[in-house]
Amino acid sequence: MLKREIKYRPFLSPGALRLISAIILSIAQISMVIWLNLKVPGNKDYANLANVLNYTRKLTYVSIPLMMVYIINKISKSKESSFKLLIKYFLFAVFLFLAEILLYKFIVTPFIKVLLSYAIEVNGETPEAAYLVIDYFCVSILPKFMPPNVFLDYFLATLFCFFISFPLKTKSQVKIKIFRLCSLIPVLYIITTLVLNDLYSNLIIELPYYVAALFAKRSYVIYLFFIFYFLFDKYREQLYHLIIRNKNKPYEEFKESNRSILNNDYVLILILVILCGIDFALGFINVLSLHGFGNSYLLVLCIPFLLLYNYKKEVKGKAIRVMPFIVYGILFVVLFFGYCYLFNTLFDYIELLHQILEALSQNGM
Repeated sequence: MLKREIKYRPFLSPGALRLISAIILSIAQISMVIWLNLKVPGNKDYANLANVLNYTRKLTYVSIPLMMVYIINKISKSKESSFKLLIKYFLFAVFLFLAEILLYKFIVTPFIKVLLSYAIEVNGETPEAAYLVIDYFCVSILPKFMPPNVFLDYFLATLFCFFISFPLKTKSQVKIKIFRLCSLIPVLYIITTLVLNDLYSNLIIELPYYVAALFAKRSYVIYLFFIFYFLFDKYREQLYHLIIRNKNKPYEEFKESNRSILNNDYVLILILVILCGIDFALGFINVLSLHGFGNSYLLVLCIPFLLLYNYKKEVKGKAIRVMPFIVYGILFVVLFFGYCYLFNTLFDYIELLHQILEALSQNGM
C-alpha cells in the first residue's frame, strides 16, 4: 500500500473538461458579438458592460488549453484513438474554415463595402478616391478581425500526438524515425503562423483573406503549455522512477492513487504559471509587448478547472459526450443571428447619421 496516500480525489472527468471548454468558448464568442453591438456609437449601454465584455470576449484562449489537456489524456489512454480524433477535428476545421471564407466573401465584405460607401457619401455620390480606401479596409484591415479556428488548433494538437504516439506495425527504424519526425509539421505551422500574423498585424505584409483565416492570431504560450504537458504525460513513468527510486512503491500502483492524480494537476498548473509568468515579464519589454507578448494572463483562469481535473476518471454516459456538440450547434446559431443584428444596428446608425447631416444642411449649417 502506498504511503502518504490522500483521501481527496478530483472529480472532473476528461469529458467534463471538454464540455467546460466548449461552454467557455461559447461565452467568449457570444460576448464578442454583444461587445461589437454595444460598441456601435450612440449605444448608451456600452459604458456599463465594456469592462466585463472586454475580458469575457478573450476567453477563447482559456478554452483551448483545457481542450488540449483532454486530447493528450484521451490519446494517452488509447493511442489508436488518435487517428479517429484526427479525422474528426480535421473535418470540423475544414467546415469552419469554409464557413468563414463564404461568410467573409459573400456577406461580410459586400455589406461593409456598401456600408462604408454609404457612410462617406457626399451629395448623394461616393467619391472615387473613397473606393480605394474601402478596398484597402476590406483587404488589409477586415481580415484581422477573423476569429481563430479553434478546431484547427485541436487538429494540430492531435496531429502532433498522432505522429509521436501512434503505434506502427513496421519494424524498420528508418520509417519509424521519419514518421516521428513528421511531428515537426504542426510545430512549423505554428511558428509560421506566429511570424506571419506578426508581420501582417504590423502591416509589413498583406495576406489574402483565405490565407489570413488559416493564420489567425494564436498564443505561443498555449502551444508551449501543450508540448510541455505532452512530454510530461509521455515520460511520467520514467520521471517517477527517477525521483522516487523506491521499489516498494511500484509505478503501476502509484498511477492509480489519488496522489498521482493530484500530482498531475499540480504539474499542469506549474507549467501554466511558469509560462504565463515568463510571458508577463516579457510584456514589460516595449519591443516585445508590441509583438503580442504579455497578454497570456487570462490563462490563469484555467487553474480552478485543472485543480478539479481527474485524468483517470472514465467518461460515463452518452450525454457528456454529445453535450459539447450541442453547445457548438447552439453557438453557431446565436452567432449567426448576433452578427445579423450587428449589421442591422450599423446600418440603422449610418441611416440616422445621414438624416442628421441632411437636417443640418437644410438649416444652412
